[in-house]
Amino acid sequence: AEAHGEYAAAKKLFQDSLALAQETADPAATARASNYLGLIACSLGEYAEAQERCRSSLALLRTIGDRQAIALALDYLGHATLALGEYVEAGQLYQDSLTIRREIGNRWGIAAALDNLGTAACALGQYAVAAQRHQASLALSQESQDRGSIARALDGLARVAYARQEYEKAQDLARQVLAITQELGHRWGTARNLTRLGEIASALGETQASQTYIRQALEIATALGAKPLTLEVLAGAAALLAQGGEAAPAVELAAFIQRQPAARRETRDQAARLLGELQAALPAEELTAARERGRAMTMEEAVDVAGRYL
Repeated sequence: AEAHGEYAAAKKLFQDSLALAQETADPAATARASNYLGLIACSLGEYAEAQERCRSSLALLRTIGDRQAIALALDYLGHATLALGEYVEAGQLYQDSLTIRREIGNRWGIAAALDNLGTAACALGQYAVAAQRHQASLALSQESQDRGSIARALDGLARVAYARQEYEKAQDLARQVLAITQELGHRWGTARNLTRLGEIASALGETQASQTYIRQALEIATALGAKPLTLEVLAGAAALLAQGGEAAPAVELAAFIQRQPAARRETRDQAARLLGELQAALPAEELTAARERGRAMTMEEAVDVAGRYL
């Protein structure tokens, strides 16, 4: 359920599992349920709760000695840590996970950990390292013919190519990812890659295609109710509006994003850069007014602003 963006159903399932595990004094089941609740919290932008859940799970798992489950908990804790912008710390958690998975011979887990390390490296601007990690993951995933894992590795390579301004390469990779996520019915992955394709199309000057991608991504993200994902799409929309000369709504969206605790650090940084670029695009009074409107917006109002201009 969580993989397809059905967060309410997944959260209820694992809350019930946690209650049952605690009633029966089952530490392994307690740790497992807590870990998955941490992943769901991270997907909903509740990063402090996510870290607390995953750390609680890790503590239990270390007493039990379940190394495979420990590696998974390290991954999930890493995701929340990465979202908070603590990239070095997240990379260490992912490295610890990779070490365990190599020791126990879990090839699927090795591929996942390599991708996670690639994501952390990319966030730190270490693009060569990131590409190497994702390429190694892709080779493992292609051996096992795991479509979801292949999409994850290709997505990482698309991120690196975009960061390197290799837009045609990034576009080709992102299109491959989109085809797989749509085939698998993975709505979260579909929305994220539509956003990436929108940003790539914008960089290539394909404005109409960019608008279509971002609009489709926004529809899916809002339907899922995943705040971090919706904020990522809104950041893409703001950049597109700014490029099209719509400075005021772009400022509104960027100011809105900056005030949202559910926004990933990467998304907030993107909004901050855009606000800096738009400083001279409006008279001082209009700029201040647009900022204040954005800061006062609700999520629904921000989505409405983006929708009106796309």
